[in-house]
Amino acid sequence: MHGIDAWLTGLVDSVWAIPIVFVATILDGFVPPVPSETIVVALGAVASAHSDMTLILLVIVTATVGAWCGDVLVYLLGRRFDITHWRILSGRRSQDALGWARNAIDRNALGLIVAARYVPVGRVAVNLTAGSVRLQARRFLPAAALAAFAWATYTTLLGALAGRWLDGHPGYAALVGIVAGLAVGTGIDWVIRTWRGRRARRREGVAAAETASQLAQPDPFDGVIGGLAQHEGRPAPRR
Repeated sequence: MHGIDAWLTGLVDSVWAIPIVFVATILDGFVPPVPSETIVVALGAVASAHSDMTLILLVIVTATVGAWCGDVLVYLLGRRFDITHWRILSGRRSQDALGWARNAIDRNALGLIVAARYVPVGRVAVNLTAGSVRLQARRFLPAAALAAFAWATYTTLLGALAGRWLDGHPGYAALVGIVAGLAVGTGIDWVIRTWRGRRARRREGVAAAETASQLAQPDPFDGVIGGLAQHEGRPAPRR
């Protein structure tokens, strides 16, 4: 772990630390596996361990701008291209996320964009869908900015708290912060999936009840049709 501590300390002291944060947070908007959160948490932990508040603030600002730029670029891609047939989004989880985002974005764009920032696949799906359904830029841009700022602040401070708790061990602090961040992201993803599942089951139950109610109601034409049939079945009157 001493080697990792030395490497992280060297990264913080390097002129490449902030550019790496900026590039990683932009790419993370397109490719969720890019470990932008890991980098931000690690830098926050090491900066806190060295009591470098200037670096903590710089990481928050850089991560905010980078995350916002990445989200806006994905939004513009959604406006320009048909995303429903992209091979990268052909998986079941991606298609489910796109469908959920399409149904929910008109109702609560701000809350959806902010919440999705903590769910990698959900973030990409929401931003692409916001563009594809032509969500107004004056609604998307401020929401994306708020989401990026909230995420960058939370992620950096999570690492900073871990760094303060494990003072003198930036490697362990970064590891604790990364695990905590993944746990929170997984928890938010689980909450959203559970909520979506319950809403889907509720809608199915309402639809089934309405169908059963309609089937139980007598058809007003049944009596007319039966009367006509009975009338045609009588023998013709004698003259």
